[in-house]
Amino acid sequence: MAGWSRCGRAMAAAARESADVCVIGSGISGLTAAKELKKAGLSVVVLEKASRLGGIWAGRGTYECLRLQQHKRAFGLEGCPWPEGAGAYPTASEVRALVNEFADVHGLRDLVRLRSPATAARYDPERGVWATTYGASRTPTIEEPASSRAARPVTAPQVAEPAERVCESRFVAFAGGALGEPSVPDSLKAALEGFEGSTTHSTGYYRPLGYAGRRVVVVGFGASSVEIAADLAYRGDCASVTLLAPPRVAADGTPYEDWCLSRDLDDRAARFFCADPREPQVSVAARNAAVRAAMATRHPRVAEALPAALRPKGEPLDGRIVVSEAFNDAVAQGRIRVVAGGVARATAASILVDNEARDELEADDLILCTGYAPPLPRLRLLAEPAPNSTELYQTMWSPDVPNAAFLGLGYGFVAITQLVDVQARLLAAVASDRLALPTPDEMRDWIASRGPTNLLATTQCLTDNAYFAEIAAPLADLPPPPLAAPRDRLVVPVLGTRARASSRAFSSSSAPNDDDAAREFKDEEGPAAAAAMSAAGDEITGTDFKSDDPCATYSKWAATYDDDSFDVLKFDSPYACRDHVLAYWPRADRVQILDVGCGTGAIARLLSDALDDAARANVDFHGLDLTPEMLAVAKRHGYYDTLRQWSVSDTPWPVDDDSKDLAACNGVLIYVAPDPAVLAEFVRVVKPAGHVVLMFRDDNVADWQPHIDALERDRKWKLVEVSDSRDNFPGSPAADARITYRIYVFEVLLERPTF
Repeated sequence: MAGWSRCGRAMAAAARESADVCVIGSGISGLTAAKELKKAGLSVVVLEKASRLGGIWAGRGTYECLRLQQHKRAFGLEGCPWPEGAGAYPTASEVRALVNEFADVHGLRDLVRLRSPATAARYDPERGVWATTYGASRTPTIEEPASSRAARPVTAPQVAEPAERVCESRFVAFAGGALGEPSVPDSLKAALEGFEGSTTHSTGYYRPLGYAGRRVVVVGFGASSVEIAADLAYRGDCASVTLLAPPRVAADGTPYEDWCLSRDLDDRAARFFCADPREPQVSVAARNAAVRAAMATRHPRVAEALPAALRPKGEPLDGRIVVSEAFNDAVAQGRIRVVAGGVARATAASILVDNEARDELEADDLILCTGYAPPLPRLRLLAEPAPNSTELYQTMWSPDVPNAAFLGLGYGFVAITQLVDVQARLLAAVASDRLALPTPDEMRDWIASRGPTNLLATTQCLTDNAYFAEIAAPLADLPPPPLAAPRDRLVVPVLGTRARASSRAFSSSSAPNDDDAAREFKDEEGPAAAAAMSAAGDEITGTDFKSDDPCATYSKWAATYDDDSFDVLKFDSPYACRDHVLAYWPRADRVQILDVGCGTGAIARLLSDALDDAARANVDFHGLDLTPEMLAVAKRHGYYDTLRQWSVSDTPWPVDDDSKDLAACNGVLIYVAPDPAVLAEFVRVVKPAGHVVLMFRDDNVADWQPHIDALERDRKWKLVEVSDSRDNFPGSPAADARITYRIYVFEVLLERPTF
C-alpha cells in the first residue's frame, strides 16, 4: 500500500527534458507537425493543456449538429482514409475519430504530454535554445494552512504552486490554433446588463432541446451563428428564432458582407470550394463563378429574404468561410427572422436594436456568437521574443522570432489539414537542416509585398490556389528526410527527466497508471502473463454485469474487483470519466467532487494521479456506494474525505443542496431503475454552473433518455457533450458480446446568467 498516495506521481523538483522541437498544442496542427518531425528523424515533445488530444475536435465546445464546412476530399489526414459510410461533410464525431486514428497510426500519443499547459517559452540567443516551461495546473492556486491538511495520506510536501517542468529545444512550434478563449465585447456586456433571460456564448450551446417554446435571439453573423440558428429553427420547436447582426464595414469604410454558402452544391462547385495548391492554374475568379452559379440554382431566394444591409456583397470566396445550407433554407422559408443592427440596450425581456427602425426583439434567451480572442495577445503572453504581428512569412515564420513556427493561422477557403500538412513539412525541413530560411529583413520584404495584394489583404489567407502553391513550392526541391535513427540534434545536457507513471497494472495493491498507454497493462520488464479472472468476476461477467442484487454481487467481488477489472477486462470507462471530469474541472476556492457509486475508488485515484500538487491539495472527494466491502477498499486507499453507504435509488441522498462543484457516476446506473428523482438529485447537489459527468451503457441509455430530456426541457440542466461510443471491457474473452458506453456531460443551469 505504500505506493498509494494522494500525490500519485513523484516529479523531480526541476524536471527538464530536451528535444529537437517542442510543439505547443495537440490539435490537427500540432499532431501533423509531430508526424512530419518524427518522420524526419527528429525528437519531439508535444505539450497539451487539455486532458484529451485533438484540440477543438476533442469534444468540449462542439455542438451536436456540427459538420465540416469542407468536403471530405479536401479534409484528409495522411494514412487515415475516411471510413466507408462517412458523409460528404463529416460530423464532429467522425472528425474526432479520424484525428484519434491519425495519432494511433503514426504513433504520436507517446509524444504528447496531456494536462501540460505551456506557461512560458523563452529563447536564449547565445545558446540557440528555446526553454518552454510547462506544468499541469488546472485550477486557481489557493494558499492553504498546512494544519487543515494534516490528516491527509500524503508522501510528499504539499505546495501552493504546481511543479514546473522545462523542455529545451532548438525549435518551438506554436500550434494552439487561431481560436483563443470565447470572447464577448465589453460594450455588448454593458448593453445587456438589464436582460433577465439566459445568456450563453456559442461554446455553451450543444442542442436545441431546452429552447422549446422560447424566443431565442442569436447574436452575430458567422460560422457558428448560422448553424446554431438553423438548428434551433428546424429542431428546437422555438416560439421564434431571430438572428441579429450589425452590418460589416471594411477599414476603408466600404460595406461588405460574407456569403453564407452551402454544402448542397453541385460537384464542380464543391471541388472549387477549397484552395488546392496542386491546381494553381484554376483562378479564384473561375472558382467564384462556379460557386455563384451553383448558389443561384440551389438557393435562389435567400438573398431577397435577407435585410439589404446583410445581403452578400462581392464574390462568394472573397471573405470568411460561412456555410449552412439549412440556414439559407430556413431564412427563405421564414423560419428565421434576420435583423440588421447591433444591441443598443436590453430590457428584462427584450433587446433594443441599434438600427433605423429601432426594432425591439422580444427574447427569453440569447446565444452570443461573438467569436474568440485572437492569437496575437496569447502569443505575446507566452513567447519571448514574441511576434509583432500575425502577418507571417510563408504563413508560418515571424521575422521577430527565431527558430519558431506558428502553425494553423490560416484563413479563407482552405482546409486546415491541407495547410498544416504543407507547414509541417516545411518545419521538418528547416529543423533538419534541409531548408534554410531567409534573413529577418528578407522575410519582412516578402510580407510587405505579398500581404497587401493577397485576398483579405493578409499573408494568412489561403483561398487563392496560386498563392497556396507559392507557399508549398519549396517542398518540391527538398532532399528526402534522413533514414537514420532519430539523433540528438540539440546539444543540451539533460538536467532531469520527466517523471513518468509506473507501468504496473492498476490493481488493488498498486498505484494507478496515469498514461493512456497503461491501458495495455504491460509490466515494466515486458508483457505480463495473462491474468486470471476470479470466480466472483467470472460470475458477473457472465451476466453482462447485470444483477438483481448488486450489493451481494459486489460484496463477493470487492476483494478482486480492481485486479479483475483492470488487469483482465481492461476496464475503460474510468479513464474516460476521468478525462471528462478534468475537461470540466471546477474553478473554485476549494473543489468538492461527489463520486456516486464510487466502488473501490477508481475515479478518485485516477484524478488524484492526474492532478498537479496544487490542485490535488485543493480538492475534497466524497463517495457514495451501496456495498460496504467496496467502500472498505476505497477507505484503505485513502483518497476520499467522506465515504457513506447509500443506495443511489434512495432519494434524497445524504448530501446538502448546492454543495458540490461536480458529480460523477461511472457504471452504476445500469443497476438503478430509471427514475427522474435519481437524476434530479445530481441537479440538487451540484452548484449552478457546475457539471455532472455520467457514464451510460449504450444498451441502457434509452431507458434514461426521457428523464434526461425532461430535466433539460425544464431547464434544470443542459447537455453539453456526449462522447463517442467505446468498448468498456476490451480485455473481455466474450469478444462477440461487447459492452459499449458513452460519457454524458451536463451543466447545472444558473438561476441568473453571468458572463
